[in-house]
Amino acid sequence: MAEFDRTTHTLLAGPRRNRAIDTLALQRDRSGAVISSIRLGRTEQGFDSVEPDAAVISTLDRWSIDRGVPLQSAIVTVLQRQDSRHTSVLARLETAVGPVLIGTATTADPTELSDALALTPPKMPNRLDEPPTDWAQLPLCLRPEVAAVLIAGAGFSLLSAKGTATRKTLTGRKLLPGLTLTEVPVWPTQGTPNDLGGISMVTELIENGRVLAPDLEPRLVWNHDLGTTVAPAITGWRLTGPGATEPPRFIELLHCVEGLQRYHSRGIVRLTCLARESDCGTWFSLTLTGRPIHLLRYAMGVSGPVSTVYTDAEVTTSTVLLPSAETLNKKDRDVITVSQP
Repeated sequence: MAEFDRTTHTLLAGPRRNRAIDTLALQRDRSGAVISSIRLGRTEQGFDSVEPDAAVISTLDRWSIDRGVPLQSAIVTVLQRQDSRHTSVLARLETAVGPVLIGTATTADPTELSDALALTPPKMPNRLDEPPTDWAQLPLCLRPEVAAVLIAGAGFSLLSAKGTATRKTLTGRKLLPGLTLTEVPVWPTQGTPNDLGGISMVTELIENGRVLAPDLEPRLVWNHDLGTTVAPAITGWRLTGPGATEPPRFIELLHCVEGLQRYHSRGIVRLTCLARESDCGTWFSLTLTGRPIHLLRYAMGVSGPVSTVYTDAEVTTSTVLLPSAETLNKKDRDVITVSQP
């Protein structure tokens, strides 16, 4: 029986709905590795006729109608292979302070995304004000949408050639404060046959803060157009760690405003974030700068519900708690800076 692989992309831009469907028939060798594929066009063979992204699109439509969320555009991607399915959505919101990307993903029924925390229309300010006078003395709570950027950046740096060499050297050494960083297969999904003839499994890079030896076999997926296996387009990450209690007062960083450049030389990220005091303060802009791993070294733990965020990568995490900007700047000058609109 042939093995079919279908990708459905649906673009929403205003009233427009553009859908592209690409179906492949995969051929494996005796070891189970994918060695070739044939494009079948828009055939529905091997899949349900029900559009798998309908529930997600309905949720996005309700945003604009019921809640007045300024949705500029969104793309819903559904990957299907035999009994496996992966659905992701990435939406671009236009706000008074700049564009914001939000997204999430699931391997379960797409209707579950309607209740996903990361796909809840975010609270957005109409304008930015001055920060509280003592903002630099308050602990920082990085909500999943912001923490995800640091987690993905840390993961990618550990998978790089230099990072792999470092992991070999530092195997068993304490690098992060009790955190566990895991690379999760996005597609094919965990526990299903991968494209190299094995089973897709998670790979832990950091366990309880300690560096693990690198995996000898890199993660690869079949690319029809190139006719070979390549690195996956989207990497999945999961961060867990010791629980921490949010303090009575804190500065929460809720969303990243998209700029021209997020990643800079020497592995540094610079994030312009929408911030406020606790959950009721006025909004202001805060710029978070530093190397992702370096910033995560100061994490005091994780807090709150787990959420899956989908933007540059697919990251599952809770809120990450950091010390105050004043404390961080004493340890590493200019890690945290505040910027005015």
